[in-house]
Order: sequence, then structure tokens, then C-alpha cells
Amino acid sequence: MKYEFSYKTDKGLKRKINEDAVGVFQFEEVFVFVVCDGLGGLDDGEVASSNAVEGIYEYFEKNKFSDIATQLKEAFEFANDKIHHKSIKNMATTAVAAVATDNAIYIAHTGDSRALLYHNQEIFRLTKDHSLVQKLVDEGLLSHWEAETDRRKNIVTEVLGTHKIPRVDINKVLPIDGDMIILCSDGLTNMLVEVEIAEVLKNTPIEQTSEKLVDLANQRGGLDNITVVVIEIGQSPYSQAEFDDFTPPHVRNMFEN
Repeated sequence: MKYEFSYKTDKGLKRKINEDAVGVFQFEEVFVFVVCDGLGGLDDGEVASSNAVEGIYEYFEKNKFSDIATQLKEAFEFANDKIHHKSIKNMATTAVAAVATDNAIYIAHTGDSRALLYHNQEIFRLTKDHSLVQKLVDEGLLSHWEAETDRRKNIVTEVLGTHKIPRVDINKVLPIDGDMIILCSDGLTNMLVEVEIAEVLKNTPIEQTSEKLVDLANQRGGLDNITVVVIEIGQSPYSQAEFDDFTPPHVRNMFEN
């Protein structure tokens, strides 16, 4: 498969510093994309997020790609230990990552940074937030619409940087030509609804998409740091006809921890 991508991070209009971090790495024919959002309520969120990106890079630099789903879990655990053992402070970050190979894209996340799939001009969520409001939605105590405006929305239940092994959810995506994968911090999804994101992707060249999304989030208020990675797929070995029985058509849950 062929991948084209763009990425951008911005402190937004209200924050003094940018506690997000982004990484794009290539190891021969494999790409690794990472977005991390340091927790602003804790010490040195920007240090936690940058250490997480560095930790994931260091893991894949040292390990040959084989069982990628398992390796993504191990990379997140390695990053968790790197943050926890490197600092005496209370630091933590969310993380979402994608490993793009010649025949699939593997998605991993911890926290509420998201991965989205743009397919047939629609947006599908590839990740489910590890957050208090998502837990309340799952228990039937909040609707999805109520969750979007709930004042507890920023409370995450899983992070990298603590003493415990983090929960890491993994999905495998078999994309077709024209699909896009979006990795982002909640500074984007708190400002834009998914139909607005889809509209930007539909009408913007790939090299301008991340900047356009960040600019639009800032126009909506820019209340938080904003980080976006957009990955466009070409030369896919798969076709839509192979996935007619699935919605979204080509996403497989690997395992949950």
C-alpha cells in the first residue's frame, strides 16, 4: 500500500504551552504514527507526552516487526515504564498510534485521544474513549449526545505514566483506496463534530488537511492543544466488494487488555 500523510500540532488559543506531542517514523517499509496528549492537571504534561512518543519510537527501533498487535501493546507498556521511572513527578499522557504496513494498519490507544476512519465520505470511530463519560454511556447512564457536553468529559480512566500496566485496545484496519485514518487529540474532537471533519477531508488535498483541521478547531474556539495526523491510503490490495458484510467494512478488533 502507498501512504500519503500530513500532521500538525498547535497549542490552541487558550493554553500557554502545548502539552501534545506527535511523532511520524519510518522503518524501511513500515510507518509508525503517534499522537499523545499530556494531562494538563498533572505535572509536566508536555514531558509525559514527548517521553511517550520517544518511548514508542525506541521500542520499534529495537524490535523487528512481527506480531504487530502484540508489539503495539508492548510499545505502550515500554512508554508507560519510561515515563513512570524517569520522573519523580506525577506525569501522565493519553496516546493513540498507528502502524501502517504493506497490507494493514494497526491502531492502538490508551485514554481519549482518538483514531477515526474516513470511508465513503463518512467518519467511523476506530477507538472508544477510556473516560468516565464513556463508561457512563456504556452503562446506559448517559446518551452519546449528553456525553459530548458533560462537564466530566475530560476525566480519563486510562493513561500512560502510572505504575500500573495500562489498558491498550488494538484494532486492525484493512483500508481501501481513498480511505483515510485520522489520529487526533481531544483538542480537535471537542471543537469539531465528525461531519465537519469529513467535510474537510472531502474537499482538501492531503498535504493541507491537518493544517485545515487545526485552523478550523481554532476558529471554533481553540480551547485546548490540537494535534492531528491524517493518513491517506492508495494502491490497496483490497476492494469494497470484499467487505460488504461489515460496517465499518474493514475493521477487526484484535484484543482488549
